[in-house]
Amino acid sequence: FSSQVRGTDKLLNKASIEDRRGLIEEYLRRIFSLEDVDIKVKMICSLGENSVVIRDSIVQNYADISSICMNLLSRIIEEKTHIVPEDTKYCIKLIGMCHAAITKGNPESAEAFVHFILEVMNTGGTSSELGLISGNTLVLLLMDLCTRDEFSKRFDDILHQNSKEFTRTCLLTGLFSIGKIRFLLPYHHQSDEDQNDLISQELQEPDSLAPGNLFSKYLGKLLNMCSTASSLTYQNFSLLKLWTIKLKEAAQIQGKNVHSGFLDETLVHSVLDLCQGNFETQCKGVPDVCRDIARTLLLAARTVWSESSFSSFVRVLLKTTLKRKWSHKSKYFQLVLLVPFAGLHDSLEPGFGRGLATSLHSNHTTHAGVEVYKLYLVDSIIWEREFAQVLLENLLSDNLLIRQNARDHWLPLTLRNVDVSADVLCKLLEDQQNSPELVLQTQLDILRISRRNGSLSSLSEQQYKVIESGLIHSSTDVRSAAFSVLCENKKRGASPNQRDMQLVLDFLQNNITEDCPRFRQSALSQFSLLMIRCRDSSAQMTRMLDKSKAGEESVQLIADFLNQVLTNLMGNLLPGGNYQRKIFSLNLLDIFVNNFICFSAAGANKCSGNGNPEQFLQFAHSRGLLIFHKFEYIQILLLNIEDKMGDVRDISGKILKLFKPEPSCLHHVYTRALRLIESPKDRLCESGCTLLKLICHWTSQRSAAANEEGDELYSRICDTLLEKYMDMYNQCVQDFLAVIKQDHLHGTISALRGVLLDEDSAQKYVFNQEKLEKLMTVMENSTNTMLGILSGRMEEEVYNPSFEESANAISKIIQNSDQELEDGGDDSSLPESHQLVLSAVWHNIKSCAQLAGQLVGTSPLEVQPLPDSAALSINTVKRCGNVLVKILTYCRHKGALEGTVQACSEFASRLVSCRIKEYMDILTDILQGVFDHIRTSGDSSVTRRSAGLPGLVQTLVAAESNLGGNSGTLLKETVNQLVSMAESCGDLEAEVKDSSAGHALHILRGIVQDAAVSRHIGPYIHTVVQTCLRSFESVNWSERNAALQLFGALAPRILGQKKLRTESSGQNKVSLLEVTVRHPRLIDLLLKNLHESGSDSNKLLSASVVPILTLVSRLERGVKSSEDNLEQRIVTSVTGFLASPVIQVRHLAARIVAEFSTEQFTRILESAVELGNGQTNKLHGILLVLRERSSRASLGLSEDEMTSLMNIYSSTGCYVIKVTVQQILHNVDALSSLKPDDDDDAKALRFQPAYFQHLELFTQSTGSMSVEALVQALQSDDNGKVIRALDYMLSQQTALQIPGLVDLISGLLTSLSQQHQVVVRLLDLLNSVHLEQQINSDSEMSLDILETLKESTFSSGLSVELKLTLLKSRCLNTLLLQDDWAWFFGDTSEYVSYFVETTEKILDFSNPRHTEDCRLTAASCLIALAPCLKKRKIRGSMTPILQYGIINLFNSALILLQDEDVDVRNAAAKFTSKIKRSELLPQEDAISTQLGVENVIQAGLVELTDVLEMFTPVQTLLNTALIRQDLEDNSTKIQTLFKRGDGVNVYEEPVYMIKTYYKCLRACSNVQNLELRLSVTDVLAKSDQLIDAIEKNGRENPYPKMFTLTGFDSTIRLVCLLQISLLPGILKTPVSQDEKQSIEDALQKLKKIPAVPCFFQ
Repeated sequence: FSSQVRGTDKLLNKASIEDRRGLIEEYLRRIFSLEDVDIKVKMICSLGENSVVIRDSIVQNYADISSICMNLLSRIIEEKTHIVPEDTKYCIKLIGMCHAAITKGNPESAEAFVHFILEVMNTGGTSSELGLISGNTLVLLLMDLCTRDEFSKRFDDILHQNSKEFTRTCLLTGLFSIGKIRFLLPYHHQSDEDQNDLISQELQEPDSLAPGNLFSKYLGKLLNMCSTASSLTYQNFSLLKLWTIKLKEAAQIQGKNVHSGFLDETLVHSVLDLCQGNFETQCKGVPDVCRDIARTLLLAARTVWSESSFSSFVRVLLKTTLKRKWSHKSKYFQLVLLVPFAGLHDSLEPGFGRGLATSLHSNHTTHAGVEVYKLYLVDSIIWEREFAQVLLENLLSDNLLIRQNARDHWLPLTLRNVDVSADVLCKLLEDQQNSPELVLQTQLDILRISRRNGSLSSLSEQQYKVIESGLIHSSTDVRSAAFSVLCENKKRGASPNQRDMQLVLDFLQNNITEDCPRFRQSALSQFSLLMIRCRDSSAQMTRMLDKSKAGEESVQLIADFLNQVLTNLMGNLLPGGNYQRKIFSLNLLDIFVNNFICFSAAGANKCSGNGNPEQFLQFAHSRGLLIFHKFEYIQILLLNIEDKMGDVRDISGKILKLFKPEPSCLHHVYTRALRLIESPKDRLCESGCTLLKLICHWTSQRSAAANEEGDELYSRICDTLLEKYMDMYNQCVQDFLAVIKQDHLHGTISALRGVLLDEDSAQKYVFNQEKLEKLMTVMENSTNTMLGILSGRMEEEVYNPSFEESANAISKIIQNSDQELEDGGDDSSLPESHQLVLSAVWHNIKSCAQLAGQLVGTSPLEVQPLPDSAALSINTVKRCGNVLVKILTYCRHKGALEGTVQACSEFASRLVSCRIKEYMDILTDILQGVFDHIRTSGDSSVTRRSAGLPGLVQTLVAAESNLGGNSGTLLKETVNQLVSMAESCGDLEAEVKDSSAGHALHILRGIVQDAAVSRHIGPYIHTVVQTCLRSFESVNWSERNAALQLFGALAPRILGQKKLRTESSGQNKVSLLEVTVRHPRLIDLLLKNLHESGSDSNKLLSASVVPILTLVSRLERGVKSSEDNLEQRIVTSVTGFLASPVIQVRHLAARIVAEFSTEQFTRILESAVELGNGQTNKLHGILLVLRERSSRASLGLSEDEMTSLMNIYSSTGCYVIKVTVQQILHNVDALSSLKPDDDDDAKALRFQPAYFQHLELFTQSTGSMSVEALVQALQSDDNGKVIRALDYMLSQQTALQIPGLVDLISGLLTSLSQQHQVVVRLLDLLNSVHLEQQINSDSEMSLDILETLKESTFSSGLSVELKLTLLKSRCLNTLLLQDDWAWFFGDTSEYVSYFVETTEKILDFSNPRHTEDCRLTAASCLIALAPCLKKRKIRGSMTPILQYGIINLFNSALILLQDEDVDVRNAAAKFTSKIKRSELLPQEDAISTQLGVENVIQAGLVELTDVLEMFTPVQTLLNTALIRQDLEDNSTKIQTLFKRGDGVNVYEEPVYMIKTYYKCLRACSNVQNLELRLSVTDVLAKSDQLIDAIEKNGRENPYPKMFTLTGFDSTIRLVCLLQISLLPGILKTPVSQDEKQSIEDALQKLKKIPAVPCFFQ
């Protein structure tokens, strides 16, 4: 209606005044005659809001409007509901619209409206929008009813009488949003004439702007409201923003002639301090509002103060701000405020650019830093001088996060705003010698952004070379950037050229299995841009074809390209593809479909009014291109409906909705769906549900006249599923195991939920009240039965069982069954029958809970529904709630609980959003029932951590909290009850059970953690912390444990989340000012608790001390001290804990004292020296303070200070203290002056704490061990000294310059081969970078090492074996690089066998069954051997035995290149880049994984001719035994659980690797004859059998057996072998003419299978 009203004024203004008045009066008369008051009010309000002309007529009818609104508000108030209808806002808007006429014509009504509006604001559940509208309207009425002298008193009285925070916020918001200046400031008394002249009153000069006006009167209240944590924090700060805006308006009226007390520095500082303390608050939107407040306040101050005063004030603020740490987000907010006032040049200081770049180190500060960086981009000279080099350094940073933030935020902004930036950066890049990968990436980024900005329209040949290098690079970021350059273009209608198209096709094929999420997201975004360009350009060119045929070739080119894209994407969805291939292809296909198949000029395409591709598709279809609706595509997509991953299933189902399958296909799909929902596996049940929803969709799209056979069955799927579940449930009562062996049940209820309730289901809400009653009954019975099975009390009331009781109950079910399963074939800890029963029980519980939650969450609600209605009655909703509560109260299975909590959230959100009192009261009743249960039932195991109870309460409270700023009634009542329960003491003898207090603390933890409740929990933080600290002193362990978990949840709410993982990072520090501003009394509470804990001599340590100290240790002092000297009070409270007997406490206390104490380093050191004997703990604590101080700032110790530390070190026998002194000296670079003690009794000292750390610090200090000392230590009989010497050598590369080092190490390897710790260090030393270089350049050294390794027998252990293999690989590589390598590796040489044994080890370590460390070491071994493989010619030069070893390496590489771990694949790809490159491939230094696979295959085929039969591609492809004609039925695994070993390598793609093998064989056959052996007769026999099996299965079956993994694998193998047989240069014996004809016939039959040409496209 509102959209229809908009624009009415233009039509009305065309009519004459009389006609216009008549039309409006007639229309309003008809509206006023409506019986429905709510609709009447909405329509009048909409007319007044959207039409100025009609609004005047509405105001003239104020009497009628007043009467309507009075009756409506009276009815609402009289109903006394705790929720005000949201439609009330229209009524109050109308009152505000007619306020002047109402108060003038009927003051009594205006007074009544004031009363009613206050009632609305004071009613709980009133939304923020309604409250603010009410506040504005009330202020308008008061300004009309009162003189300005009366207004202040009247407004004060209303505020005093209405103490509710929400009401006060709304009233003050109304005052400062629409209140007129004349009501906010005191004026001289004027004459009656002037009183009536509103314009003169607005502009008259006030008496003074001194304190006493409403600005200063309410400022204290506003600051207090903003400083107090509440659910209205954002609204309160928005109110303060309005106050500053009004203040600025007043200041602008008066200029610099204003009274000095109006806006003094104290007032400005108080507001700015409040803003500074909330720049990093977690409350959404508040930091931005604080920034606006501070800016507006400074603008007002600049207007009022003298120029010199304001400039001085800004300089002081800026100086203070620049002193703050760059790790603080608040610093950036303040710079954004102050730099525009201070000027760009004055705000710069030495190192400013590098300091600002610190913001890139954390995502937390990046965006704030960008806002500051923007300010300096207006001056290109400043940017080039201060920021250009800094930007480049960060773009080339080794830190991924820094580099990514610089690429995503600083670089685009720079290139867009600084014209010379691209040239400057390119020039700087030319001088970069290091990091060629990052240089290339930066070049591509500059090209990409330039293309996006429009500054680069076409690409040069040199730029294409850069792009082509990037497209095949090993780095995903580089490849992504290169692809972006191809896709980006400022003109959406610019068509890509033919070269771009081919590069895009190659890129997609080579990167389709990339699993980097960032890469895929970027590629999808860029592909979307490319498709838009293709669509818009093709649509435009097709329209032009009607006028001229000149552009037909260009249109044909785009059509061919898009057809190739479609075919390739469909080919990637065939069986055998991994998740990465499928999800990436489906996402790309989804983009393709949205642009060409189901185009809509809305959403992302709303600007493409001329981009409709309909004519272009007609053009393409006429040439047999872009034909999407094919049966084979239905088959492919149906296959992916059964994928393991949910997103693959969802996108496949979405695309399948675009098809219209035949009835025969529907029958197959329906049968398949019913079979799938019987599975115990979630994913198959979800697949079955998706298929059923698709059937509903397909049948609903048909016209009534086109109904086919079976449509009636498909139209009542919900009834069928309900009847089936009811029948199966009845059978379950007799023999549960027998039933679930055939049908797991939960799939049926899940499918029913999807078909009945999902938003995209065509049979949504088809159940009437009778069927809903049946559904509720069976759902309740099923839940009770399943819970009874877990408890073993089927006939009794459900209770909380222990894990042991549940296991015994399940065993009893199995024993009583007549059809027990065979429990064999797996070494799992639980027998299969037990697993099956447990899985069925918890899945059914979860499914019933999800059904109950979604039933309430999506269905319409009616208090008294009609029999045929699908709405839920109050009783039905209560029953659903009881199901959820019972599960969360009595179940302990994690999977069931998680699903039920999610369902409970949906349940509660729906009841809250309906705003119907009867339904909302259900939540209150549930909460009260839970609290009663907690108080009376204490038999739950303590290991449950209250199980589902926290989730239950958490979801109910969170749902009510989402109502708005005036919500939180349930939260307040919940917190109060939980705090009351938590204060009750537990029983020491009942620690194995959860007490009421324990339950309460666990539930409080859940509430505090909930993100939806976070903005409402603020007022209760102090109370909850107080309760938590009190619970730390409980005698019950379970309560102390629950309190500790609660405190862990409170810390992020108080301090915010950690920005970086590093504990000691400055990014994780929080200013003390920020915490005191947000939680004013919290620090006092913590200090009081510390004081009480420190004074309690009866305990070693209070349980609350460590949590409190941990929290306080994350605080840091500000630039200026607090007014109440809080920093000193913290030091005083914590200092006593420096002497704690608990070392962790001393560490935390030292960190705090070092941060907040102002005492000098020298004085602290003197206090340590003054300590007497027997005060070791205190001495250690003070030294820890000194260590913290020395680590935070560069210190230079005086001679006296050094002497004092030396004396402490030498006089103590405690190695913990010695180590602390060493660490202090290390921090000040003076550790070398400290000499170790004489270890006369070293063996006895080894057991002292920190002894080995003390020795390690000495060995790590530069220059502390001479060459002679190292040699002496290495030759010692004491293994401890040998280990320390080796550790020192590993840490100090300069220590490796020892003459005869390798001989020394070899001797140690021989003599100490059984000493594991020594051997590991020796091997690490030999594998170190420095010695690796020596080994690579010295063949004699390599020989000596290999001889030593052969003669030594090492201690067993996988880590030693891995290091040995890597060392052998490096030594063998050195020998193979020598000019006389053939002498070492002759036929009879022992080094040949040594080489082969090593390669066999590498091959074994490459196997997926091994750990990631093994596979990474295998890749490192390959990299170590890569140089010799690149230099040496293998074919014709190496013996077959040596070639056998190399083929092991190539086979290993192929395994690692398909590894599921990306690091392993990247390492293997690095190996492929280092070996000899095939001439058929690009010659760039670094290549991608896919090109690496091809390089290994082609290198093996070309070089290893003597042993090709052992090469994996040849073995795999030419092995006809792998072709199976007995195609398996892909439904055989539906009824089984997952088996151990399933999915060992989920990334591997055997079928698609066959395609790569064939591609490489075909390419290599063009350059040489491979002479492979293949039995063509056997191949033809296999082909006849397989073709017969495929044809028997039927071509119209949407589930052909060929589409099983084995079936498709066999088919592809057969096609490849048949094609290989026909190609010249591959087989040793060419095929005969008859065989050739038979092969061609077989290929012709196989290629009629649509999936085959699609796969090989």
